[in-house]
Amino acid sequence: MKKLWLFIAIVLTAIIVYVMIYWWRFTSAWQPVVNSFEIQISNLNASVYVKTKTWGITYDYQLLLISAHRKKNFEYDPKQDYIYHDFSYLFYRVTDDGLEIYTRTPSPVPEAFPPNIKIIQIELENPAMMELLTTYESRGLKKFE
Repeated sequence: MKKLWLFIAIVLTAIIVYVMIYWWRFTSAWQPVVNSFEIQISNLNASVYVKTKTWGITYDYQLLLISAHRKKNFEYDPKQDYIYHDFSYLFYRVTDDGLEIYTRTPSPVPEAFPPNIKIIQIELENPAMMELLTTYESRGLKKFE
């Protein structure tokens, strides 16, 4: 009888360890990938800060923030930040006094964004955006990634 209980204890321990390892691997796949970079607006001697967050099992949920303030955490305020919910099709060009953003869905304009930094959002229909996917570099644009 002692051997049976020992066998059951070993099997249960092995199952628990296996479940814990599997759960750790599964939940780590859900961890978001956060990137950030700074874009210099040279004529203004100012910068905008871009933060991206991608998450989900297939990393198909995306969020991009454009802010005039450097932030350590991925916190955002719709009154201060431009917020885009999908940056797969989001391009930009640095201008003398800000950015031109080429997008299918513009962000609401934040009321507290510094007025000296001009963010111009150019809304494109789907065919124009699909063409831009292959020609953006020749047009002097960069892609948010």
